[in-house]
Amino acid sequence: MEITIEELKIQPDEIISRVCQGSAITILSNGKAYARIIPLGEIYS
Repeated sequence: MEITIEELKIQPDEIISRVCQGSAITILSNGKAYARIIPLGEIYS
């Protein structure tokens, strides 16, 4: 899933909820990938 920084500011609870359900989220700034939020299970498994 990809979202903009503005979307993250508007609905952070929804975004964190999706990550908790296993989704990885890429944050875009000016159309370019800026950061990625992933479930910790992807790092530690």
